[in-house]
Amino acid sequence: MLTKIKTFLSDVRSEVKKVTWPSLKEVQGTTILVVIAVVFFSEKTNKEPVLMMRLNAYVMNVRYEFFDGMKWYVLHTMTGAEEFVAKAIREQSAREGVGEEVGQIIVPSEKVVEIKDGEKKVVTRRSYPGYVFINLLLTERNQNMVRNIPKVTGFIGVGGKPVPLSEAEVAKILSQIETADKKPRPKYKFEKNEAVRIIEGPFQNFNGVVDEVDDKKQVLKVIVTIFGRSTPVELDFLQVEKI
Repeated sequence: MLTKIKTFLSDVRSEVKKVTWPSLKEVQGTTILVVIAVVFFSEKTNKEPVLMMRLNAYVMNVRYEFFDGMKWYVLHTMTGAEEFVAKAIREQSAREGVGEEVGQIIVPSEKVVEIKDGEKKVVTRRSYPGYVFINLLLTERNQNMVRNIPKVTGFIGVGGKPVPLSEAEVAKILSQIETADKKPRPKYKFEKNEAVRIIEGPFQNFNGVVDEVDDKKQVLKVIVTIFGRSTPVELDFLQVEKI
């Protein structure tokens, strides 16, 4: 009996090395069957703890290889090709039948307000030019698929190996995307003692000097001269422009 089990395990390991797993769901089903086999054999061979340890180790190897879960990775691309790469990955993964192993693909962008000649214009800009964020089940097949997409220069990692983002890093990026969708941000950042011109509101066309900056609220306190007196005025970032 033990000889048959050992032969069985040897054959399975040999065959597993040859197999290209077609989908995550099919691998899950196969693993469930192996787990059932472990339970069955454990009752039949409770006097052989070493054999059972090896059998359990085999199952855990399958689990770790295929079920670490989909994680977030960063791809480096040619600048300006971010959307092209994202679309190409979606299409290629569908053609290869691994679409379920590729999750969200994000090209972070933000709306920026540019002010020129007193006129405001909202434009969309890449938050991370040359980078794409992808939620991926990192198998060798998927790595090769992504790397072979035109205009992809590689994964961000160490020693050629992709390194996943931490939960904190992912949360920060998603938070930035959510914030960017709510309100366009000014193109410029302001500093104390900087000269500005008011372009909107009751003090339009007045010049002043920045006294305080609240980046969180995007509000400035500007000192303007009214009737010969220096007067502080609180203004939104979008109500002023640099001189």
